Amino acid sequence: MDFKKITKPYQAKLLKSIEDLVKIPSVYDQKSSSKNQPYGKYIAQALKEFADFGKKNGFKVELN
Repeated sequence: MDFKKITKPYQAKLLKSIEDLVKIPSVYDQKSSSKNQPYGKYIAQALKEFADFGKKNGFKVELN
């Protein structure tokens, strides 16, 4: 079984997904922190995007 040949059709989509996820500035932002977003809006956005990515790829995701 040739792993590279099997995964080649998915390569561009996966790389784009990774690129989109790492573009999110997932850093603590004290100015935008709140009860629902204790680490700020950027961390909340990164968490949501990663959760959505997991759900789209068949993972069970729970956010509390």
